[in-house]
This record gives sequence, C-alpha cells and structure tokens, in this order.
Amino acid sequence: MRVEGNCSDLPLFGRAADCWYHRPADTREFENKEPSNLRRKAMLADNIRLKSINHITYNVKNKDAALKWYEDVLGVKQIPKMVNSDHLYWLQLPSGAMVHIIENPDAPSAPSHHTAFEVDDIEASQKYFLDKGVETTDIQTRNDGQRAFYINDPDGNRIELCTVSGFGVLV
Repeated sequence: MRVEGNCSDLPLFGRAADCWYHRPADTREFENKEPSNLRRKAMLADNIRLKSINHITYNVKNKDAALKWYEDVLGVKQIPKMVNSDHLYWLQLPSGAMVHIIENPDAPSAPSHHTAFEVDDIEASQKYFLDKGVETTDIQTRNDGQRAFYINDPDGNRIELCTVSGFGVLV
C-alpha cells in the first residue's frame, strides 16, 4: 500500500510504519523490509496499545498514617475501594489515575507492587500475551465491572492489564 500525503488517516503505529517505508531509500535504515511485514507488526501494537497508567500500588507499614500523608502532602483524595479488603485504601488524582496503599508491615515499601495499564480489549490483550508465550492470570472482574489480568516481566516485576474502571473519576 502506497501512502500519499502526511499519512494522517492511518492508525498511529501503522502510520509510522507505512510512512517510514515510503520515504526515499537513502533516509531509511532497512531498505529491504516489505511494508506488509512492517504494517502487520505495527497493527499488532495498535490492537493492544497501552493507553494510560490506571493505578500504582505501594506497600506501607501503616495505612492510616500513609493515607494522611498522601492526602495532606500530595493532595491525593481517598475514594471508595472496589474490592472487599480492610488492609488498603484507594486514592485518586484529578486525572483519574489512582494510588492504592496496602498495609503490609513486613513488606518493603519500594518498589511498588505493580503498575497497571489500561487497554481497550482485555481478551485480545490476554490472547496476545499467551500467543507470545507469556503466562497470564485469569481475567478477573472487580466490583465496579473493571476487568483485569496480570503478567510478569522477565525480571519478575508484576504488570496489570485492565479495562477502564467502572466508577470513573470521583474527585
């Protein structure tokens, strides 16, 4: 497919691949790549493209002291938690991104337990990782309808893939 003009009618990753391929050969590093292969790889990224940080989780020794600090120092506001658990608080930034503080006196406070990324299609995202040989947890649905699963990176860092939270921005 030959793309004319500024390629603005293609999805972001596909647009970059097609525009790169159709530049003059002396401005490309890989002259022998077929556009279909580049496009296929780029479209795969569009299918599960990470959209934003959903929440960050921190282990704390005392959840009440941590809540006071996050509210008083950082201005992060407490919101209703969407899981049935007494050892944590959920807080939210004006952007909708959340901070979850979990009371765990014996756990190290850094690094955070995991980072969560929002995706549009949770099933397609899980299939993508399984097809790549990455183990995933089962997809779980939370009280507010948000769906999520977890993977680990090669170093064992936990990553959550999730849909948009069902309760929206509350602060």
